[in-house]
Amino acid sequence: MELDELIPPEALRKPGDGEDSNQRERIAVCVELAMRNLQHGRVRAEGEQSETVHCFGSGDDTLYALEDGGGRLMMGRGVGRDGEGCIYCLVGTSSVGLLLLLDDGEMIPAEAFEGATELTLCSVYQDDQVHNVVLVQHYKALEDVPAQYRPAQPFLQFTEQ
Repeated sequence: MELDELIPPEALRKPGDGEDSNQRERIAVCVELAMRNLQHGRVRAEGEQSETVHCFGSGDDTLYALEDGGGRLMMGRGVGRDGEGCIYCLVGTSSVGLLLLLDDGEMIPAEAFEGATELTLCSVYQDDQVHNVVLVQHYKALEDVPAQYRPAQPFLQFTEQ
């Protein structure tokens, strides 16, 4: 009996399909939830469309950004996942002018956090019915953030010790 007789071809995934794209999408959603949770300036009225979440880079260099009003920009990146299904995100703030630098290619996503303020590590749990954002740790400057959580570092799998 051939494999395609057991599993229909449309159900087979090639490496890089499915789980990777599902994980990337889940990370993006969790980073957006963390950024929106930490927003200060932008309050939406009932039924108003949400702001655009910008995405720069790819893989471990992916940076998400969201305008917060008043010239402030929220930015975030996925840091890792734990065994309970939580995604950890590093979120910070900067000037909205950073968007232009990233759009024009004058700055790479890995450099965006260098001047960031209000750096916060968040744990985000999200499923179809509920989402929770927990503020895990605040940092004064990028130098205070553990090296493995900083931009361009690989996405981590946290394990219990």
